[in-house]
Amino acid sequence: MMDELKSILREDDVDTMYNLIEEFKIQFYDQHTFLDYFDRFWIAEGIIQRWAYAFIDRGNRAMMTNNFIESWHGQLKVNYLKHVRNKRLDRLIFVLTHEVEFYFENEEERILSNNGHMGPLENQQSR
Repeated sequence: MMDELKSILREDDVDTMYNLIEEFKIQFYDQHTFLDYFDRFWIAEGIIQRWAYAFIDRGNRAMMTNNFIESWHGQLKVNYLKHVRNKRLDRLIFVLTHEVEFYFENEEERILSNNGHMGPLENQQSR
């Protein structure tokens, strides 16, 4: 069952994905409780577009887990909040609007101007 669900998840073509779903339902027709759950909470219109590769832009597929969110939360706590446990919302807003926003604006400018660490190709071209 897991292999079939993974193939549904990773299918790029919308029509093929829906065909795989129908084949899945036929193959596991005796799993009534699971299929009802699957239909209501995973296949319903508006929900399937959130998780199926067929509906997600190729460039965003690497972010289909919460690992990026967990990583960002760790960076926020360590780099910006300095491990200080602070329950004040105004302090968090100040850090986000002054320090974090400033960092990302500078980072965007650096990337757009291609001004930063040289990779192997840029290093070789500079010689």
